[in-house]
Order: sequence, then C-alpha cells, then structure tokens
Amino acid sequence: MSDDFFADYLRQAESVRELCRVDCRIYSIPSKGFCGSSPSFCADLCPLSVDGKCTCENTHLYGCYESERWNSGYIYYCPAGLIFSASAILNGDGHIEGGAVAGPVIMSNSSDLSECALSLPEQLLTVLPLLSTKKTRLLGNMVHDLCGYSSFTENPFAGEDEQSQRERHNIMYYVSDLYEKGEDKGYPIQYEKQLQTMVSAGDKDGAQKLLNTLLGHIYFSSGGDSAALKARIVELVVVLSRATIDAGADIHQIFWLNAKYLNEIERLDDMEKINRLLTNVIHRFISCVFDFDNIKHVDVIYKAVDYIKEHYCEKISLDRVADHVHLSKSYLSRIFKEELNCTFTSYTNKLRIEKSKAYLLNDDLSLADIAMLTGFDDQSYFTKVFKKTMGISPGKFRETRGATQRKENRK
Repeated sequence: MSDDFFADYLRQAESVRELCRVDCRIYSIPSKGFCGSSPSFCADLCPLSVDGKCTCENTHLYGCYESERWNSGYIYYCPAGLIFSASAILNGDGHIEGGAVAGPVIMSNSSDLSECALSLPEQLLTVLPLLSTKKTRLLGNMVHDLCGYSSFTENPFAGEDEQSQRERHNIMYYVSDLYEKGEDKGYPIQYEKQLQTMVSAGDKDGAQKLLNTLLGHIYFSSGGDSAALKARIVELVVVLSRATIDAGADIHQIFWLNAKYLNEIERLDDMEKINRLLTNVIHRFISCVFDFDNIKHVDVIYKAVDYIKEHYCEKISLDRVADHVHLSKSYLSRIFKEELNCTFTSYTNKLRIEKSKAYLLNDDLSLADIAMLTGFDDQSYFTKVFKKTMGISPGKFRETRGATQRKENRK
C-alpha cells in the first residue's frame, strides 16, 4: 500500500499535531510501520526505542485492530506506560489498511501523575501533554471522526507485493493442471491439519503457502459451484478459528472475527478477493495468539489498575473491572495472577490499605469512617485486612504515627 492511499490521512494527522499539540501518525499495516519520514516520539524520544526506531509497533497495530473491532477510537497503553488513541483506516472494500495513532499523552484527572509516568525520564514529563480522561476520549473521538470522514476505494490487493501474487497464481496453475490431467487424488485433508498446526505455531509464511494450495483444491473441486465453494471456505475459517482458540487466543475476540469474516465470505464472489480475505484471516488469527498476547496483557493491567485506583473507595468487584476492560472475569483474574503475582482482591485490598494510612494520621476520622472512605464493608473487616497486610492494627499505626511500621521496614 503506497503512501498515496494515506495522503489525506497524513494531512489530517498534521492538523491534529498542529492544533492539538499531540503527536499523530499514520500506521500502515502492509508497510508494517508509520508512514512518512518526519520525526516522532516513538522513534526519537521513547525510552524503549532502539537506534531511532520504534520497538513497540505491534502495540500500535493492536490499537488499530481494536479500533476496528469496537468501531470507535481505541485508547490503549504502550509498554512504556503512556496513552495512545488509535482509529482504524479502512479501504473501499471495508478491510483495515492501517490506522491514525495519536499520542503519547499522560492521562490524569489531577496534578498527580500516574506511577507509570513517574518512572519516565524527567525530560519527557515536560514535553508530553497532560490530558484529563475526558479530553483523552475527546481526542480519540476526533481522530476517529477524521478517519471516517476520509474514505477511499482502491484495489484491495494494492498492499500485496508482486511476489506473493505470483506465488499464489503459480500454485493455482499447478493445481489446475492436476485436475485437467486427472491426477488429483481428492481434497488433501492432511494439508488442512498441517495448516492448523502452522497457525498454532505462528508460522505465517508456511501457513500462507499451504493456504494457497488448499484454496486451489477447494476452487477446482467445487466445479465452479459458488455455494459449494463458499461452504468449504466457511468450514476452513471455522477450523482455523478453533485452532487459534486452542493456541490461547481470546475466545470472545475470535468469535467476533469469525462473525465478521463469515459475513464477508457470503458477499464475495471472486476467488482473488476470497484469497485476500483468508490471508487476512490467517495473519489476524496468528497475531491474536503471538503478536498481541503480551501487549494485550500490559494494556489490560494498566487499564484495570487505573480503574481500581480511581474507584477503590467504592464497592468495586472483579465483574465490574472485567466489564470495564471488556474481558471475562476468569480471564482478567488469570492475567492478575500472571502479571502481578496476586489476586484481584489482594491487589485491591493492598491499595486500600495504602490509602488508609494517610487517613489514619487524621485524628478527626474514626476507624469506621476510614473503612468507609477506603471501600471496606465495615470497620471489622478493615481492621482484619490492615493487620494482615501491615503486621499491626490500624489503632496501633495511628498511635505511633506509623513509626512502628517504619522501624520494621529498617530491619
């Protein structure tokens, strides 16, 4: 996909940069990187960049894909703990070609910076915009509207290199010869099983070559019957989706992609377009397992932790936080254990105890008041959790003004 396709989007991105003072770039999926050569934060200032090159581009690809999934601007965290907003860019056939990525910004509803931002080099804190949650969302909405306003219709294969097209056509000719010479031995089900294995192993190149062969057999064995052809294609997509879920992909995300792809197959009547679609299917499924796993976990943890910090004084639950980050509670619970080495409840209680220590230094507040202010059900439970966490009772902590705990920490 040439930069010409993104020309209008590049102009829109420049407008965002100049008017909002927030970096905005266009990410090209076929090029696997940002368009243009102008300097960007990710390449030049990010502490994770290497030799002037962004090392977190899969993070921005993930953001573009999630924007397509939710049909809105998608706000996400990068591995450095900074906020970006991505909005998917679709071609005339409705396929995603890239996205507009705005950021980074530091998101905070007060003058207190988040812990992740405080870990950044001090010079970055002076150049990055500090936006409230509301303004960050408005930025995402604006970029999304700009992407929706600009629309193009272009050859859907413009992003595919000539070698890929040539290899696909050669395989089609090869399979065609087998059928014409009567040498075909039926549908190669073993290839289908091999394709599942390659998807599960993350082998994009091998899966692509095998897919081309399978499609050739499906096409010629259907005898030109469009209904039979689509039925086999649908079966193949379902088989691939199951292999992706078995490999560890998020089941809800795969089900959404399945529905999207199956609807597209129904309206396609050209083998070239079906092949392009299935290529996207394979690459997207493999990305869901291998390319985005750690990125997704980082994004979810940052979002969940920020939500808990903002609502710790309320009766929050695992269900409520899971709903906020669009995951099942069982999946979110597993991520907490894997990434933070603790349960959701223990993390929330630890945060509440940390907040309660400041309140305990205020003699005007009763223990019952502090329990309520920090989200505990009652004073008794607050006292129990505090003693378990700190090793002393909240009353003793107040009495010594925290000196007992400081003494313990020095040992």
